[in-house]
Order: sequence, then structure tokens, then C-alpha cells
Amino acid sequence: MAALTITAANVIPVSGYSFKTRLSAAAITIGQSLYVDSSDQWALADADALATGVAVAISLSQAAAAGQPVIGITGGDLGLGAILTVGIPYCVGLAAGSIGPYSDLASGDFPCLVGWPTTTANLRLAFVASTVAI
Repeated sequence: MAALTITAANVIPVSGYSFKTRLSAAAITIGQSLYVDSSDQWALADADALATGVAVAISLSQAAAAGQPVIGITGGDLGLGAILTVGIPYCVGLAAGSIGPYSDLASGDFPCLVGWPTTTANLRLAFVASTVAI
């Protein structure tokens, strides 16, 4: 499998959700995985390093450049469109901001669970970082 191809128009909070707004550390697109950087800003999560691999939100708004406010969904069910496989855990991906199946990760990557699909369209968010490389 590969990282999810997320269509921004399909990223919709479904139920039980919570939000957090922060400034962006860089350009951000709707549907990307986010972590909080050392400046207390949203940055794109990436499983290649521990420092960037601890995701805590998915972007619900976009930023064209650093310093713009971005809303991140931090919990609940998130609609992503019919792109998910039920029963497969989804994690921070290998490209900055991406989300993909756990099976895409390899030795040296830092797994951070983003969530479990409840349907082929909805992801129940459950951010859990292992903080240990595979």
C-alpha cells in the first residue's frame, strides 16, 4: 500500500471531535498530519525521525506560508472519503504530512498511530507515538 491520497474537500469532522488552532511553521494542506514543533507551531509530521514523528492532529485548514493560523482536529472521527481499509492501522507516513498504513513503515522509522478506520470513509483518531524506531 502507499500513503493515502487525500482530497481536501473530503476532510470533514464526523463526530466526537476536538480542535486546536496554532500558527503554522510552514505551508500546510488540509488533511496532513501535524506535530507541535519547538516553537509551539504546527509542523508536518514525518515518520523518518522521532522529533517529527509524534503527530497530534490532522489539518482542517490550510496555510500558504509560515505564521498563518491552522485548525487541527485532535480527536474524534474524521471523514476522509472512501479511501480507507477497515482493520488496517494508519500511521504518520514517510513523506512530510502524509498518512499511510503501518505496513509502509520499515526499519529506522518511528511509528505513530493516527487512527483506525470505522468505515472505508471514516478514521477514528487515536494519536499514539511509540517513540522507538522499528
